[in-house]
Amino acid sequence: MTSNKYKVSSFACKLSAASLLILLSGVFAIEVSATSSSSSSAASPPLLSVRSLFDVCDDKKPSGRHSCEEQKAWGKCKEEWFVRGNYCRKTCGKCVPFDPKTVDLKLAAAMRQCGLESKKTKDTCIAALKGESSELRIHSKLTSEESLSIEEVLESSSFFETMKACKVDCLVKSSSDNFVHALVENFLEKHPSKSKKLAEIFTADGISRIILDFFKYVGCSVEQFVAIIPKLYRILLEHNVSNDNDLLFKMYQIEVVDEDTNTTITYTSEYEGHPSVSTCLAKSLRTLLNSVRDCRDYHCYN
Repeated sequence: MTSNKYKVSSFACKLSAASLLILLSGVFAIEVSATSSSSSSAASPPLLSVRSLFDVCDDKKPSGRHSCEEQKAWGKCKEEWFVRGNYCRKTCGKCVPFDPKTVDLKLAAAMRQCGLESKKTKDTCIAALKGESSELRIHSKLTSEESLSIEEVLESSSFFETMKACKVDCLVKSSSDNFVHALVENFLEKHPSKSKKLAEIFTADGISRIILDFFKYVGCSVEQFVAIIPKLYRILLEHNVSNDNDLLFKMYQIEVVDEDTNTTITYTSEYEGHPSVSTCLAKSLRTLLNSVRDCRDYHCYN
């Protein structure tokens, strides 16, 4: 029997992780229209699917059971429909896979742009962004050989503190979309979900799209993220699916005082030149609220 910590409704399951992964969660592998809000600080990419936006070097297969190796042997790599569909790009030699050996160098370069000069800070941030930080284990009873689930990571206060200390908003803006996608994909592999259903929801494509919208294309700050998202997480986690009417009311009442600046950050107000969190999460929440009723039974997520 799962612990009470994970015994939540399907609505809470989808929204809890997505609310944090709203920067780290792209629910239902959304095909995103990247048209930004009128208050966006930067223009979003043109109307593209998540996959075509990231142009990930993978082996996406066409329908059917045949492998990419078989498709290549049959000469499919040169056929127009195969190329246009971005099928088996890795096997067909149409792209170069992301090289994990370059991660540290690329992160270090982004950190220099963001003013993170301390070696200790750099090492801490690189480990955290690669999903290798031991500090996140503070909330867990796991042994050193076991990895935290994404749910446990999102329950860790050090997760939020690290995001702020590492200036994740600046790092995302200073990095290519493909690099953000690669980091997210690696992070999810290091911290897999305990739930098979949630694993289908927490996709690297969707999560990356949400991160990029939140920080880069709509333009919210990491201070807003750290202040609002934990409160939003708790509201969604504790939400009773039979009482949907007050959900939005509670969300729109969220406000937190930033201890570093002694300023109030709210869910609905702009903050120091950044759009409101509600604006940065608009696409994600709209998709979530339209789809949370697919599964009412918590056991759908086990």
